[in-house]
Amino acid sequence: MKYAQVDLTLTNKMGKTPLHLACANEKANVAAILINKMNIEQMNLLDIQGRTPLHECAENINGILARYLIRHGADENAKDIRENTILHLSTEKGIEIRSLLLIFFGLQVIKIDSRILSDRIVG
Repeated sequence: MKYAQVDLTLTNKMGKTPLHLACANEKANVAAILINKMNIEQMNLLDIQGRTPLHECAENINGILARYLIRHGADENAKDIRENTILHLSTEKGIEIRSLLLIFFGLQVIKIDSRILSDRIVG
C-alpha cells in the first residue's frame, strides 16, 4: 500500500504545526517522528505568537524533548513576538538558571557568573 505525502508544515488557526502541537502536548514519540522527517527550516517555523516548537517545550518544561530538538537543529536563540527565548520562558516559570541549563542543554554548571547572564535574562 502506498501512502500519500503529508505536508508537515500545515498550520491550525493559531499557526501551530503538528510539531508545535506534539511539543505542547508532550508527545515525544510523535515529535521524534516529525523531527526526523523535517528539515531545520520546517522545525523552526513560527506560530502567530512567533513561537517555535522549542518554545512549546520551554513552556511545558520538557527538557528531554527540547534537547532532542536542539540536537536536530532547533534554534535555541529564537525569540517570540515578546522577545522571549526559551531561557526567558523557563525563568518565568521559576526555574533557576543552573537547573535550566541542565534540563535544556544537559550542561552541568558549577558556578555561574551572573554578570555574564544578566543582560540575557533580565534584558
